Amino acid sequence: MMKLIRNIFTALLFTTFVNYGSLAQAATVEIEWLEPDSYRDLHPGGNAREKFRENVFAELEQTFNDLVTELPNDQVMKIVVRDIDLAGYVNTESKTRRKRFISAKYFPRIKFTYKLFDAAGSVIKAGGVNLKKPDFIQTAKDSYKDTVFGYEKQMIDEWFAFTFAPREQEE
Repeated sequence: MMKLIRNIFTALLFTTFVNYGSLAQAATVEIEWLEPDSYRDLHPGGNAREKFRENVFAELEQTFNDLVTELPNDQVMKIVVRDIDLAGYVNTESKTRRKRFISAKYFPRIKFTYKLFDAAGSVIKAGGVNLKKPDFIQTAKDSYKDTVFGYEKQMIDEWFAFTFAPREQEE
């Protein structure tokens, strides 16, 4: 009986290490928010400014984290965000009741640079990106419409798909 328990324990331990090893090899992303005080539009509607900024950063970081899972293992993407202009605008006339209004005139924009590294630390792909989506209201997919910062997330998802999607080789 003890031998059976020991074998089960050994098998569980082995499985745990194998699974942990594969998790440790997954692609990762590192994001630097460069001078966020100078971003074009990172103003809260109702939240305190610092809390709002933390929420924006957390949501967009999660978006990038979800996307890099599609990359091969052991790759690292480093992103430096240089500016954000969220969809809509905040009415600044009201000192007590600020609110963000979504309007086609105020479309989302995000400016950043990225570098994708392989396991050896060599740059595979790099670039400067100035995402903007003037038609964000007309082209918003239902899955993004009721999502926090959904317009920005859809814009990032579309950029990622276009930039990192496997392309068929021309012969």
